[in-house]
Amino acid sequence: MAKLRKAAGVLMLTSTSTHLSEPFIFPLSLPLVIAVLYGVGFLAIGVLLLRGSTRGLFWGAVLPLSARRFWAR
Repeated sequence: MAKLRKAAGVLMLTSTSTHLSEPFIFPLSLPLVIAVLYGVGFLAIGVLLLRGSTRGLFWGAVLPLSARRFWAR
C-alpha cells in the first residue's frame, strides 16, 4: 500500500507541474485561473500522500473527481 501511495503522490506532483506551468503558455482566462488553483490543491495533496497522511488519500480522491465534474459541464 505504501508503494501505491507514493506513486499516487508522484502523479499528483506531476499534475501540479503541468497545471502551474499553464500561465506561462496560455493567455489569462477564468478557466486558467481555476486550473492553477487546482494545481495548488494537487501540490498539497501530493505532499500529504508522500508523507503518508490519510487526509491525502481522501482529498486525492475528492479533488480530482470534482475537477472532472467541473470540466464535464
